[in-house]
Amino acid sequence: MAGDLLPTGTFQDLPKRHLTTTSCEVWGYHCNTFKGSPCQVADYRDAQGILVAQKVRFVDKSFVILGDARSIGLYGKHRCREGGKRVVITEGEIDAISVSQIQDHKWPVLSIPNGAQGAKKAIQADLEFLESFEEVILCFDNEPRNKEIVRRMEKAVNDGWKVLFWPSHVDGKVANKMIENG
Repeated sequence: MAGDLLPTGTFQDLPKRHLTTTSCEVWGYHCNTFKGSPCQVADYRDAQGILVAQKVRFVDKSFVILGDARSIGLYGKHRCREGGKRVVITEGEIDAISVSQIQDHKWPVLSIPNGAQGAKKAIQADLEFLESFEEVILCFDNEPRNKEIVRRMEKAVNDGWKVLFWPSHVDGKVANKMIENG
C-alpha cells in the first residue's frame, strides 16, 4: 500500500486560498509532484491514523486517488473524537481546512471526499459517528444541483441536521473569503 502513495511533500502557505502552513500541517495537506506535475495532496487516514489513500489535486482542479480508494471516508475524521456539541461537514477538503482554520482548529470539521454528489454515500457510511454529535451542519456551495442532492438525502439524515448553502456571489470559495476578511 505505502508504495502506491506519495511521500509527504512540503507543507506551505496556500496564499490563493488564505491557508497557513500550520493549517496544512494539521490536516496533512501538502504540495508535491505526481508524474512531473505539481499537485496538492490530501492524506486520507483510517480511524487509527494510518495513511490509507491520497487525493491528488492538480492545478486544473482534476484529481486522482492513490492507495485504497474504498477506505476513503470523511476527510479529517481521524482528527475527531466521537460525540460532542457540533460537527461541520463541507463539500471539499480545502473548505474543511478553511473552516477549521477560522476557528483555530478547535472544533470538528470534516469533508465529503467526492464533493456533494458523494455526500449521501459518505454520510450513510459514517452515520452512527455523525449522530453522536448534538448538531451536524452541512455546508455546500449554493448550486441548484447541491440543493437537489440535499433534498434527496433528507431521508438519510437526522431531522436536527442543519444545511448551510454558501452564498453564490463569492465564487464558491466562501470559507476562504471568511479567512481573508477576518
